[in-house]
Amino acid sequence: MRNNFKANVQSLAKKQKGFTLVEIAIVLVIIGLLLGGVLKGQEMINAAKIKNDTDTLKALQASAYAYRDRAGFYPGTLRSVTPTDNTLNGIEIQASTSHAGSALVVTDNTFFGDLANEGFIKSPNFAPEVDDGGTVAVGYGTGGQTPVFAPSDYTTAPTLEDNKNYICLSYSTATDNAEAIAVGMDIKLDDGAAATGIVRYDADPAGGANICLEI
Repeated sequence: MRNNFKANVQSLAKKQKGFTLVEIAIVLVIIGLLLGGVLKGQEMINAAKIKNDTDTLKALQASAYAYRDRAGFYPGTLRSVTPTDNTLNGIEIQASTSHAGSALVVTDNTFFGDLANEGFIKSPNFAPEVDDGGTVAVGYGTGGQTPVFAPSDYTTAPTLEDNKNYICLSYSTATDNAEAIAVGMDIKLDDGAAATGIVRYDADPAGGANICLEI
């Protein structure tokens, strides 16, 4: 009986073969393909966000230039009997949420209101769409001031130059890959450096970023 049991165990052990090297290699290849697909998919998503949000900044910049050509001064600047007075070309610091339905009152002396009044953007829901619910901000940096952002967004501002106008996008700390998006936009529009050139950004690896384009 004991010998029969031992023989059965040995026979069963012989039947239970492990994975061959070929089978293991096939599994590893499949895993590699799956991981590569995930990474490629994320890369494509980031590229789409970079393109969309870069287009948003460029469109607002172009609208600001077109408005100035038509009116003689930037939208959102203080008014004067001499509209070409260079001392009045600083855009008032203001922020606007980008969610659909967040209507802003169209009034004089506001950047978005001025653009809407001249037909460059639609009203009343004329705030641009930004991926992941980002915020559009615009302002004139002077005396240490910088464009302001909504409290729910990443609040550290980029290093901006004084006496220049900026249009900015702000991504909250909940935004996936915010730093990669900001870096990609800087590379696309400028020199890829955070604190130099016409594009400035500040990002936290833990999430959130602000990026500004000089007007």
